[in-house]
Amino acid sequence: MDVILWVLGLAGSAVFSWFFSRLYYQKALARQNREANEQIAKLRELADEHRAAEALELRLRLRNADVDYRRTVEDLRPLLERARASRAAVLAADGTLNSGAWQSFLRQLKEDQKAVEVMLLSLPPEASDYHGASNEDLEMKLVTLHDNQGRAETMREGYRAMLAWDDKEREQIRADQRSRTHGLLGH
Repeated sequence: MDVILWVLGLAGSAVFSWFFSRLYYQKALARQNREANEQIAKLRELADEHRAAEALELRLRLRNADVDYRRTVEDLRPLLERARASRAAVLAADGTLNSGAWQSFLRQLKEDQKAVEVMLLSLPPEASDYHGASNEDLEMKLVTLHDNQGRAETMREGYRAMLAWDDKEREQIRADQRSRTHGLLGH
């Protein structure tokens, strides 16, 4: 009988131990699951904050690029007009105003003026804040804007270089005129 009681005690103890171990294990598993879900929620929140910060940075870069592009494009129209007047003055002083070079320059100028008008029409509204655009859309707009800015800057630098060349040419024309004047006066 002692053996039976001992076996029953041992079996009862094992069942009792198994029951409490299982209960503890289930509680520990539920706690770990809850903690894991909280960490996942925090990670999602951090990811959302990161995407929002990235979008803000892209919008700021895009607005700055907008301002630079707008400034460059708006400066092109008067620059092209100054270039036309400068080239006309140099060629007139040189006696080649009706030359093929002048006609070629006018054709290129007309094409560039059309390109400037297209650029002006493509400018986004000044109040663009780009809210609601996805990061991918913002990136594409930024790349497009940088490409357009590059073309506008290339045009601007080409006309600035031409104006600098015209200035040097004017100096040469003046020097030639002084030389002829001194030669005529016998100096």
